[in-house]
Amino acid sequence: MSFAKPHKHEHLEHRGNAFTLERGDSNRWVITDLEGVVYGSIVMIERDGADHDPVYNGYLAGQTDFLHFGSDWDGIARALINDFVAEHTPPHILGR
Repeated sequence: MSFAKPHKHEHLEHRGNAFTLERGDSNRWVITDLEGVVYGSIVMIERDGADHDPVYNGYLAGQTDFLHFGSDWDGIARALINDFVAEHTPPHILGR
């Protein structure tokens, strides 16, 4: 499967909400919701990985260590949104 890199401005629908991936510098896209809350970022670390697809690290907002890695930028963005929600939602609301 080929994973093209995200455009400068991408819209993403996830968990019933709208998100945006906005390209900052040349290799970083920031994930925000419509209110401007930053969920995380995706950084291209390799333009031409093992399968000739770009490779990305996914960082949760405010973190310096990556949580997700791979060529599927869309899947990485969705995983970061899930991680952010889990980290910022009280356990009783998540059903824990």
